[in-house]
Parts: sequence; C-alpha cells; structure tokens
Amino acid sequence: MTLGVIPAKKASRRCPNKNMRILGDKPLVGWTFEAASGSELLDTVVVTSDSVEIRKLAESHGFEAFDEGTPPDTASGATIRAMNEYDAEVVVMLQPTSPFRRPVHIDACIKLADGGLPVISVRDVHGLPYRRHGESAAKQVGADLLATNGAVYVATKEWLERNHGFHGRTVIPYPMDDIASVDIDTEFDWAVAEMVVRNGYHEFAPGPLTWSQGLT
Repeated sequence: MTLGVIPAKKASRRCPNKNMRILGDKPLVGWTFEAASGSELLDTVVVTSDSVEIRKLAESHGFEAFDEGTPPDTASGATIRAMNEYDAEVVVMLQPTSPFRRPVHIDACIKLADGGLPVISVRDVHGLPYRRHGESAAKQVGADLLATNGAVYVATKEWLERNHGFHGRTVIPYPMDDIASVDIDTEFDWAVAEMVVRNGYHEFAPGPLTWSQGLT
C-alpha cells in the first residue's frame, strides 16, 4: 500500500494559523487536500493534526484524520507516527505549505521511488552559492546544485524505520519549477503565493520535468 500523509499542525510561529488561512478560494491546507485527492497512485491518505477544524476539513475530503495530540517537532516525525498505524510499504509526505504542487508531481515521485532510495522534490538554486566563510560551494559539488522545496517526500517504510526521516546521503531528486516549488513559511512567502493565485500563474505552470539523477 502507498500511504499519503499530510502533517498539518495548527500552530505556526512565522505565519500564524497558515494552514486554515484562505489562499484564493480555499484554506491553504485545502490545496494539498485537492492534490492528494487527484493522485492516481495514493491508496490511502491520512491527515495528522492537533486541530479539530483541520481534521473535520480532512474528513469532508474523504481522508482519515489522525489526532496526533501534542504534535512532534518535525513533519517527518508526525508522518512516521502516522505510518506506524498503517500497513504501508511506501509512504508519501505532503506538507500543506506547498499549495502549487499538483497530482502529477505526486505520482511522478512515487514512480521514481524504486530500489529503496527516497525521492525528494527539489528546485534549482539560482545564482552562484557561497559558504559562510566565503568559499564557493560550486567548486566542490559542481554547477548542478539543488535544494529541497518541501513539496513531496517518498520513502519506503523500511527506509523510514532505519533512518528516522526521509533524508539520506544519497536520494533521488525530483525537480520542480519555481511556481510549483513555492513553499510558505513566512508572511513574505504568503504574499508571493497570493500574487501567484491572483495572476493565475499556477494554472500555467509546467507539469513534471524529465530530468532526474542521483543526488549525493
């Protein structure tokens, strides 16, 4: 079974109550609910939350809602806690802070998850990166630098039990465009997301990109 987990805690320090805040015509978390509903490869979707309001909204979408009580410190922790309640072979974490991730992105990541390595969605790093002490980071790892965008994480249950999270020394990166990679953590991020919706940019974002290679 492929289990989708949406960890949606109530509190947010930098962008208060963002998961239930209205973006466009729906709460922020509703964008991820719709993307998960549109996936053809998720067998079961569960929402973990300490919010009664969020759990009720999840149930209205046909999802199972898991009352996590005191939320773990990380989304991965909440996902692993939910995973332990289900007989899943593959686990997909979908964070509500990525409203423009689409069903095609979710399914593409699931298809890439082969051979035991986790799949993590990424975006390009724009500009030439430098380390804090001034050394160019590109000298050591080359020009093909990527950064996680927080949209899709896929791993086997075995991997999560062994590594206690999705990240590892080697993963399979799944590249996404800048619009699909919008990740809301601050009020500035929220303003960017509102601009995207207001102008309809998310409706014209490209689908899955074709490039992928091992990221070490």
